Amino acid sequence: QFLYFIGVRHEMTVPAPPEPMMLAVFDGYLALSDDLLSSVTKLGGRPAFLPGRETGAAAEVLSKAVCGRCKGPMFLVAQCYCPLRDNKNRMMYVFACNKACCTVFPDDAWRAFTVQCDFEDPALDDEEAADLNRLPQPDGALKKTMFPPVATAIEEEPEGEEIEQTELEKRMQAQAEAQEAVDESAAATASDSDGEGKPQGPRKDKGDATRAELEELEEKVDLKNKQLDEYYEEFRSRVARLPQQVLRYQINGEPIFMNPERTIAAKIPPCRKCGGPQCMEMQIMPTAIFYLRAAACAPEGGSDGMDFATVTVYHCAKSCEADLPGVVVSEQTVFVEAPPTAADEKAARGGKMSFRETVTGEASPTVPPGAAGGPAAPPKKGK
Repeated sequence: QFLYFIGVRHEMTVPAPPEPMMLAVFDGYLALSDDLLSSVTKLGGRPAFLPGRETGAAAEVLSKAVCGRCKGPMFLVAQCYCPLRDNKNRMMYVFACNKACCTVFPDDAWRAFTVQCDFEDPALDDEEAADLNRLPQPDGALKKTMFPPVATAIEEEPEGEEIEQTELEKRMQAQAEAQEAVDESAAATASDSDGEGKPQGPRKDKGDATRAELEELEEKVDLKNKQLDEYYEEFRSRVARLPQQVLRYQINGEPIFMNPERTIAAKIPPCRKCGGPQCMEMQIMPTAIFYLRAAACAPEGGSDGMDFATVTVYHCAKSCEADLPGVVVSEQTVFVEAPPTAADEKAARGGKMSFRETVTGEASPTVPPGAAGGPAAPPKKGK
């Protein structure tokens, strides 16, 4: 009944994703007058609900979008148009508290909801139906706590990374190569004059370390300070396919993580409605933090605002809510991957100290279980 993370793959029996991975890419900022248009995929701003038919759903969602720690209203992080059937309107809303002291406890600080309703409604006349996507929404409870509304463009994920060096990067690389050649030539000249044509034996000046001493030091200290390069490079290369991506959407898709090892202990609970397994539906990328200006929008006493590596929203793998009639409000499961910490880096080094820690004597900070950077806590089950 549970879905376990195994590296970056999942062990579960669900259909292969029928559609490609779709990306929402930063496309400027929305005017406040356009912030409440329904059926729009965006970041920030205020949540937009279909007028008339979703009034009760709007009240229910906003009443639950409250931080479990500070009890303050949450910010809308993302709104996504994601219908499961052609004759249904379905929107996803992801909320978070924008206080750093709260977001280190993701179970309390993050919530995700979907609202689905039938497009065809006899109660709506032709004039209302024509203006369905442009009718304004009454001011919501989150007006005073909101990120700037960010417009997005929807694109299919490219096959591979496309990186072209800028002119400045080309000049810097040429200068570095030229300097390297000069240094090698100078070193060769100095070696010839110092040796005077005679073979030289090993020389150890005062303060130099022998090979045996270096090997003994490497057993305790990570001199290369490699950290999580391999995982991060894989994550970076996927993001670099479209560097301005802020959302990734694919039902039954495969999420990407900065550090897959941190997700192994996480358990995704079964679907509350049918008891079946859940799978990825949408993922929020860390680039969203920059475009949302989280630090600048942090409430008083909220420090630098929210922080995360990735945020993944899980959905019933069988889409059991797809054919339910009327207005359907569902709370979805949210898994928040904490941003990398010094403790993660030390674990990746096999418990060795970094060279900096050895020199300064500074210990890696510790955080409580369930907090960002602390021991993994199971994601909160949707209610």
